[in-house]
Amino acid sequence: MTDKKLQELMNATIRLKLKYQSKLELLEQEYERRFGYNPSEIDDDNFIDTFHYAQGSDMTVAKLIENAKMLIDRERERIDIKTHS
Repeated sequence: MTDKKLQELMNATIRLKLKYQSKLELLEQEYERRFGYNPSEIDDDNFIDTFHYAQGSDMTVAKLIENAKMLIDRERERIDIKTHS
């Protein structure tokens, strides 16, 4: 591969990364709108692995909702325990 082709590949990758970051921001805003928490605030590892690190490829809306609700319940329990301690 020539330097010119390599630079073109790097430029294309950067453009895709910027587009990806924009879409990720929209996705996180919608997650927070629906569930009241940012995925990182409640350690939604499934979301983070799939979208932040692009390691997972098995994500559905149903799975997202199920996991977020479970993590929100866990976070509320943690807050409740701290409040009553």
